Amino acid sequence: MGKRLSRRQFIEQAAVIGGIVGLNQAWGALPAAAEPERLKPLGQAKGIHPGRVVWVHDPQVTDWKGPGHGRWYLDNHTKQDRVDAMLARAIGELTGESTIAKAWDKLFRYLNRARGKGDAGYRPGERIAIKPNWVGMIWREGNVDLATYTLIRRQDYMNTAPQMILALLRQLAGSAGVRPSDITVSDTLAYMVQEYYDILHKEFPQVQYVDYGGRFGRIKVRTSSVPFYWSCRPEGKTPDYVPNCFAEAGYLVNFANLKGHMAAGVTLCAKNHFGSLVRWPVQQGYYDMHRGSFSKQMGVYREQVDLLGHAHLGGKTVLYLIDGLYSGKHPIDHV
Repeated sequence: MGKRLSRRQFIEQAAVIGGIVGLNQAWGALPAAAEPERLKPLGQAKGIHPGRVVWVHDPQVTDWKGPGHGRWYLDNHTKQDRVDAMLARAIGELTGESTIAKAWDKLFRYLNRARGKGDAGYRPGERIAIKPNWVGMIWREGNVDLATYTLIRRQDYMNTAPQMILALLRQLAGSAGVRPSDITVSDTLAYMVQEYYDILHKEFPQVQYVDYGGRFGRIKVRTSSVPFYWSCRPEGKTPDYVPNCFAEAGYLVNFANLKGHMAAGVTLCAKNHFGSLVRWPVQQGYYDMHRGSFSKQMGVYREQVDLLGHAHLGGKTVLYLIDGLYSGKHPIDHV
């Protein structure tokens, strides 16, 4: 006679058998796999509500069907009012506040307490920098016609959407009480093309738009005197300095884009700062930022740690955002 099963053991085994039967019906006979060991969180959760991540989804916000259906960044493919509502919901649920004004005040106060500045909210005159991911317009890749500042290649490439930036500007300049002239939008390695600039500048002409070229009303990015140190202490390399638009800001919003990039793994908002220095990540003479970041090994130095740990980059970040309206993969990735 076989060993008697307890009620709990019977239920557990029945559940396992039921799952295998379901798989067999769909895929044919498959061997049962052991449950993988659960991952253990590393470090200590941070934030107003420690570890909270908010995901907002609205399937009606866009109607772009893909390449050949116009350009995704045009207003007729993205509903700005729904983008505004998505960002408002995200801010509210992240902070637990019912209004945008209260949500931003809580974000400012939390960051200031965390960096030893006391329970202080935003003060008029303090500058805020917004760092999008506009690698599709990077200066060295020939995607932008410098005579017109318009895209000639990669028009369908995924970048942080101008509509998302516009929604953020409306919150900051409206409910949060920040003067538009005290806000900077900059990806230091990109040419801010006319297609994006027109959408933002039309409503917010006083915002400072800083880019690599500094043409057609944009401000050319320059370095500050604030040094940037790499923890690996490379020798014989041209030293890096924080761009002036970030060094002069009191706060920073890291606004990355949802995309696949097999070389560096999952970086979320960290790799967005590869566009936060006034030079290409692997520019000759400088420290190669891809060196550790693209390593397949465990326990090696990663450049993102220094970028997020710097007082004028990660140390000033009041909010991390990822735009997933138009996601995709890097051109070098083939799967």
